[in-house]
Amino acid sequence: MKTKIFAFMFLLGLAFFFGCKNNDDDGSATQTNTLQGTWHLRNVSGGFAGINVDFDRGEVKWTFNTSTGKLEVENNVPFANPDFDYTLFVSGTYNYAVTTSGDTKVLMIEGLSYGTVTVSDQTMTLDEQGTDGFLMQFER
Repeated sequence: MKTKIFAFMFLLGLAFFFGCKNNDDDGSATQTNTLQGTWHLRNVSGGFAGINVDFDRGEVKWTFNTSTGKLEVENNVPFANPDFDYTLFVSGTYNYAVTTSGDTKVLMIEGLSYGTVTVSDQTMTLDEQGTDGFLMQFER
């Protein structure tokens, strides 16, 4: 009888050990980690004037390093090009963070908000349209 109880308790313990997972994760780490890597700016639209500007792959690259909290921007759009104004940053390295407010993730670069960030496997959007800002679309 003791052997059966021990075997039952052992199996029950294994079920709890392998069947449980940590539910303390609110998903913010997942959102932040999906930023990791290089993103190509493909389109900027919206704003008060209602602009719609497409960029060729490689013209503007943002590379996020989630370990260091650094964003490296490579901007190959000539300064004299009128579309340069919509690229936001000159080439360089910037500090960034993702803050959370409820279900909303906001990308902060050098302490300033650049809108709600939404990331999937291959696309990222920054949405400032709630404040007459821009919608920026990136792809891996």
